[in-house]
Amino acid sequence: MASFPPPASAAVYRDLLIFEERLKQNSARLKARKNKYQMFLGLLCAMIMTLVYYVLYQPSQHWLLHYLRIGLLMVCCTMLFLFFASGIYADRITAAKNFVPQANRALWTFNMYLNMRTVSSPPRWLAPLLFWRKTSASTSATSSHIPNENDTASLGPRRLFQRRTPIQPIPPTQNERGEIMFSSRVHANFRDGYERYRNAFERKRREKLEAQRRSRPSWLTFFWSNPTKPAPPASEKEAERHAKAT
Repeated sequence: MASFPPPASAAVYRDLLIFEERLKQNSARLKARKNKYQMFLGLLCAMIMTLVYYVLYQPSQHWLLHYLRIGLLMVCCTMLFLFFASGIYADRITAAKNFVPQANRALWTFNMYLNMRTVSSPPRWLAPLLFWRKTSASTSATSSHIPNENDTASLGPRRLFQRRTPIQPIPPTQNERGEIMFSSRVHANFRDGYERYRNAFERKRREKLEAQRRSRPSWLTFFWSNPTKPAPPASEKEAERHAKAT
């Protein structure tokens, strides 16, 4: 691609943008489905643990309630077994996790990859905890990476250089929906032109969503807005016109 760059035309940008939007929509759809099934699995495990506690450690004095809990526990355990045995976990959760790596494995042939790592701002009440974890992690990392004299003597210069230069992960993107990124082999003019085309599309998309959000009526405006006066009938209009004329 460096010696034969793709044509930097609007048609190529449009086709590439459509392809990128389909990838992002498929990733978002699989992620939403994965979250739904993960929530169902978590609720099912929590229900099983609760029923085990009430059946084994705090049994009810009423025999009907006790056997009802045992029956619900057996039903939940059967559902948990079928959740893994029928392939729902592999199809709904594992497949969603492997979508982006598999897509990048195919896209890397064309010198591009899909970056879905977004910058997420944590809640304010978690800021002190995250700051403490960051400082503790940095201090532990610096203390653990201080080499000993015996270790540096036993290690060769090549292994020591490899230990000091770890592989940097892919940085998160500023786009909250993710984006396709190009390698350095792609021509710079094509990359810059496509980024401008994509930024213009994202700006129009945000403006359209903002206009739809503003035009959408809410319950507060429905109840608190002043009702418009109904139009007077034709007889009242004629009476007013007659009064003005006289």
